[in-house]
Amino acid sequence: MGNWSARRHLLIQTYGQAYNIFTLGFGLSPVLVSWCMMLPRILDGITDPFIGHLSDNTHTRWGRRKPYLLLGAVFGALFLSAIWWADPAWNVKTQFAYLLVLCTLFYITYGIYAMAWSAVGYELTDDYNERSKVQAVGSFFLALVSLSAGWMYWLALRKGFQDGVIATVRALFGAGSAYPKISAILSHAFQGRHKRIQ
Repeated sequence: MGNWSARRHLLIQTYGQAYNIFTLGFGLSPVLVSWCMMLPRILDGITDPFIGHLSDNTHTRWGRRKPYLLLGAVFGALFLSAIWWADPAWNVKTQFAYLLVLCTLFYITYGIYAMAWSAVGYELTDDYNERSKVQAVGSFFLALVSLSAGWMYWLALRKGFQDGVIATVRALFGAGSAYPKISAILSHAFQGRHKRIQ
Protein backbone atom coordinates (compact mmCIF):
# COMPACT_ATOMS: atom_id res chain seq x y z
CA MET A 1 0.00 0.00 0.00
CA GLY A 2 2.88 2.33 0.83
CA ASN A 3 4.41 1.85 -2.61
CA TRP A 4 1.15 2.88 -4.34
CA SER A 5 0.89 5.80 -1.94
CA ALA A 6 4.37 7.01 -2.80
CA ARG A 7 3.59 6.83 -6.53
CA ARG A 8 0.41 8.81 -6.12
CA HIS A 9 2.08 11.56 -4.13
CA LEU A 10 5.14 11.61 -6.36
CA LEU A 11 2.95 12.17 -9.43
CA ILE A 12 1.20 15.20 -7.97
CA GLN A 13 4.31 16.68 -6.34
CA THR A 14 6.28 16.45 -9.59
CA TYR A 15 3.36 18.07 -11.39
CA GLY A 16 3.63 20.98 -8.94
CA GLN A 17 7.16 21.68 -10.17
CA ALA A 18 5.65 22.93 -13.44
CA TYR A 19 5.05 26.23 -11.69
CA ASN A 20 8.77 26.68 -11.02
CA ILE A 21 9.87 25.51 -14.46
CA PHE A 22 7.45 27.63 -16.46
CA THR A 23 7.77 30.81 -14.39
CA LEU A 24 11.45 30.81 -13.38
CA GLY A 25 12.83 28.65 -16.18
CA PHE A 26 10.71 29.74 -19.17
CA GLY A 27 9.75 33.22 -18.00
CA LEU A 28 6.00 32.65 -18.45
CA SER A 29 3.78 34.96 -16.41
CA PRO A 30 2.94 33.50 -12.97
CA VAL A 31 -0.68 34.53 -13.54
CA LEU A 32 -0.91 32.45 -16.73
CA VAL A 33 0.78 29.47 -15.11
CA SER A 34 -1.59 29.74 -12.14
CA TRP A 35 -4.58 29.65 -14.51
CA CYS A 36 -3.12 26.59 -16.23
CA MET A 37 -2.78 24.82 -12.91
CA MET A 38 -6.08 25.98 -11.39
CA LEU A 39 -8.55 25.29 -14.22
CA PRO A 40 -7.72 21.55 -14.42
CA ARG A 41 -8.37 21.26 -10.68
CA ILE A 42 -11.84 22.73 -11.14
CA LEU A 43 -12.50 20.20 -13.90
CA ASP A 44 -11.08 17.48 -11.63
CA GLY A 45 -13.58 18.44 -8.93
CA ILE A 46 -16.41 18.01 -11.43
CA THR A 47 -15.21 14.72 -12.93
CA ASP A 48 -14.11 12.95 -9.70
CA PRO A 49 -17.64 11.90 -8.62
CA PHE A 50 -18.27 10.41 -12.08
CA ILE A 51 -14.92 8.59 -12.04
CA GLY A 52 -15.64 7.29 -8.54
CA HIS A 53 -19.09 6.07 -9.59
CA LEU A 54 -17.61 4.36 -12.65
CA SER A 55 -14.91 2.72 -10.54
CA ASP A 56 -17.46 1.49 -7.98
CA ASN A 57 -19.56 -0.14 -10.69
CA THR A 58 -16.78 -1.71 -12.76
CA HIS A 59 -16.52 -5.50 -12.64
CA THR A 60 -13.51 -7.15 -14.26
CA ARG A 61 -11.53 -10.30 -13.52
CA TRP A 62 -8.81 -8.04 -12.03
CA GLY A 63 -11.27 -6.36 -9.69
CA ARG A 64 -12.84 -2.93 -9.65
CA ARG A 65 -9.81 -0.78 -8.91
CA LYS A 66 -6.75 -2.30 -10.59
CA PRO A 67 -7.62 -1.32 -14.17
CA TYR A 68 -8.05 2.30 -13.05
CA LEU A 69 -4.82 2.23 -11.07
CA LEU A 70 -2.96 0.92 -14.11
CA LEU A 71 -4.56 3.34 -16.60
CA GLY A 72 -4.14 6.32 -14.29
CA ALA A 73 -0.51 5.52 -13.49
CA VAL A 74 0.58 4.89 -17.09
CA PHE A 75 -1.23 7.79 -18.74
CA GLY A 76 -0.54 10.10 -15.79
CA ALA A 77 3.18 9.41 -16.13
CA LEU A 78 3.02 9.99 -19.91
CA PHE A 79 1.18 13.31 -19.60
CA LEU A 80 3.42 14.38 -16.73
CA SER A 81 6.50 13.66 -18.86
CA ALA A 82 4.99 15.53 -21.80
CA ILE A 83 4.62 18.69 -19.68
CA TRP A 84 8.42 18.96 -19.62
CA TRP A 85 8.73 18.66 -23.41
CA ALA A 86 7.72 22.30 -23.87
CA ASP A 87 10.23 24.57 -25.57
CA PRO A 88 11.25 27.88 -23.95
CA ALA A 89 11.52 29.36 -27.46
CA TRP A 90 7.76 29.03 -28.01
CA ASN A 91 5.72 32.23 -27.82
CA VAL A 92 3.57 32.95 -24.74
CA LYS A 93 0.28 31.78 -26.30
CA THR A 94 1.76 28.45 -27.40
CA GLN A 95 3.32 27.83 -23.99
CA PHE A 96 0.05 28.72 -22.26
CA ALA A 97 -2.05 26.47 -24.52
CA TYR A 98 0.41 23.60 -24.25
CA LEU A 99 0.59 23.80 -20.47
CA LEU A 100 -3.19 24.13 -20.09
CA VAL A 101 -3.93 21.09 -22.29
CA LEU A 102 -1.26 18.89 -20.69
CA CYS A 103 -2.24 19.91 -17.15
CA THR A 104 -5.88 19.11 -17.92
CA LEU A 105 -5.02 15.70 -19.36
CA PHE A 106 -2.74 14.98 -16.42
CA TYR A 107 -5.36 15.93 -13.85
CA ILE A 108 -8.01 13.73 -15.46
CA THR A 109 -5.67 10.72 -15.35
CA TYR A 110 -4.51 11.63 -11.85
CA GLY A 111 -8.17 11.71 -10.78
CA ILE A 112 -8.65 8.21 -12.21
CA TYR A 113 -5.65 6.96 -10.26
CA ALA A 114 -6.41 8.82 -7.01
CA MET A 115 -10.07 7.77 -6.84
CA ALA A 116 -9.19 4.09 -7.29
CA TRP A 117 -6.28 4.29 -4.85
CA SER A 118 -8.38 5.94 -2.14
CA ALA A 119 -11.12 3.35 -2.55
CA VAL A 120 -8.63 0.49 -2.29
CA GLY A 121 -7.41 1.89 1.02
CA TYR A 122 -10.92 1.76 2.47
CA GLU A 123 -11.67 -1.68 1.04
CA LEU A 124 -8.59 -3.46 2.41
CA THR A 125 -10.30 -4.27 5.69
CA ASP A 126 -13.59 -3.82 7.54
CA ASP A 127 -11.77 -3.15 10.79
CA TYR A 128 -11.72 0.56 11.67
CA ASN A 129 -8.37 0.41 13.48
CA GLU A 130 -6.63 -1.40 10.63
CA ARG A 131 -8.03 1.09 8.12
CA SER A 132 -6.67 3.92 10.27
CA LYS A 133 -3.23 2.29 10.29
CA VAL A 134 -3.32 1.90 6.50
CA GLN A 135 -4.20 5.58 6.08
CA ALA A 136 -1.44 6.52 8.55
CA VAL A 137 1.12 4.69 6.38
CA GLY A 138 -0.19 6.58 3.35
CA SER A 139 0.13 9.87 5.24
CA PHE A 140 3.73 9.04 6.13
CA PHE A 141 4.61 8.60 2.46
CA LEU A 142 2.76 11.82 1.62
CA ALA A 143 4.88 13.71 4.15
CA LEU A 144 8.08 12.06 2.91
CA VAL A 145 7.44 12.80 -0.76
CA SER A 146 6.14 16.32 -0.06
CA LEU A 147 9.21 17.17 1.98
CA SER A 148 11.64 15.93 -0.67
CA ALA A 149 9.67 17.38 -3.61
CA GLY A 150 9.88 20.86 -2.13
CA TRP A 151 13.64 20.74 -2.66
CA MET A 152 13.52 19.18 -6.14
CA TYR A 153 13.85 22.38 -8.17
CA TRP A 154 16.59 23.79 -5.93
CA LEU A 155 18.56 20.53 -6.13
CA ALA A 156 18.15 20.40 -9.90
CA LEU A 157 19.88 23.79 -10.20
CA ARG A 158 22.97 22.72 -8.23
CA LYS A 159 26.33 22.34 -9.89
CA GLY A 160 25.79 18.61 -10.45
CA PHE A 161 23.62 19.53 -13.44
CA GLN A 162 26.15 21.56 -15.38
CA ASP A 163 23.91 22.65 -18.23
CA GLY A 164 20.69 22.66 -16.25
CA VAL A 165 17.96 20.06 -16.09
CA ILE A 166 16.12 21.14 -19.24
CA ALA A 167 19.20 20.98 -21.46
CA THR A 168 20.25 17.62 -20.00
CA VAL A 169 16.80 16.05 -20.42
CA ARG A 170 16.46 17.43 -23.95
CA ALA A 171 19.87 15.99 -24.85
CA LEU A 172 18.87 12.61 -23.39
CA PHE A 173 15.69 12.54 -25.47
CA GLY A 174 17.72 13.48 -28.54
CA ALA A 175 20.14 10.62 -27.87
CA GLY A 176 17.38 8.04 -28.21
CA SER A 177 18.58 4.59 -27.20
CA ALA A 178 22.25 5.13 -28.12
CA TYR A 179 24.08 4.09 -24.93
CA PRO A 180 27.39 5.88 -25.70
CA LYS A 181 25.56 9.19 -26.26
CA ILE A 182 23.51 8.77 -23.06
CA SER A 183 26.64 7.94 -21.09
CA ALA A 184 28.47 11.01 -22.45
CA ILE A 185 25.51 13.33 -21.69
CA LEU A 186 25.14 12.08 -18.12
CA SER A 187 28.87 12.18 -17.37
CA HIS A 188 28.99 15.77 -18.69
CA ALA A 189 25.89 16.75 -16.68
CA PHE A 190 27.32 15.54 -13.39
CA GLN A 191 30.77 17.08 -13.72
CA GLY A 192 31.59 19.76 -11.19
CA ARG A 193 31.82 23.42 -12.21
CA HIS A 194 35.55 23.46 -11.57
CA LYS A 195 35.99 20.85 -14.29
CA ARG A 196 33.86 22.86 -16.70
CA ILE A 197 35.98 25.98 -16.16
CA GLN A 198 39.15 24.05 -16.96
